[in-house]
Amino acid sequence: MSSLWIAPRDAVGSSAVTDTSSAGALGSPHLIPSSGLEASSPARDWVGQCLMRHCNKIVFGLFPHRLEGSRAFHKQVGILDFYGGNEGEPKLGCIQSIHPPPTGLVREIAPSFLGGVAEPLADRCTGLLVIAEDEPRRENGVSLSRSSTDRYGLPRAIVTHRYTWRDVHARRSLAQVATAILK
Repeated sequence: MSSLWIAPRDAVGSSAVTDTSSAGALGSPHLIPSSGLEASSPARDWVGQCLMRHCNKIVFGLFPHRLEGSRAFHKQVGILDFYGGNEGEPKLGCIQSIHPPPTGLVREIAPSFLGGVAEPLADRCTGLLVIAEDEPRRENGVSLSRSSTDRYGLPRAIVTHRYTWRDVHARRSLAQVATAILK
């Protein structure tokens, strides 16, 4: 969590006029109502609403040879062509390159009949992460439990989120583009 103090223009040794706390997409809407700060906001009914989790999918491509640096974390490519929406086309989101899956994950999720074949192939994979921008929906958000507290004594955060048909469609469209790029 971070805090930012903005002094008024004529301030010399005066107290803060604005104090902004940030704890992320889930933490901020949990802390603000827990502290009672939303009561002083003219937009108090919107605190914790419109949570956007981005509808993601990873598309992997398998290549004939081991990729250089395949075990190192890397993000080499970001494709923003679909983020602003082209004329007559909807805004979809973006595509980013990601490193191959960890061998332990491959071992865990590969069907057992693949045996030891799948794990060495991980070094020949690279992936593209598609990040669809989801629609802001008031019913998606973080609220507080009235009956349960966390280990710090704060009311437990309750996260409610559902993607729309449009969010899933945007993810599917971006995944098709990512698949074409990897071919």
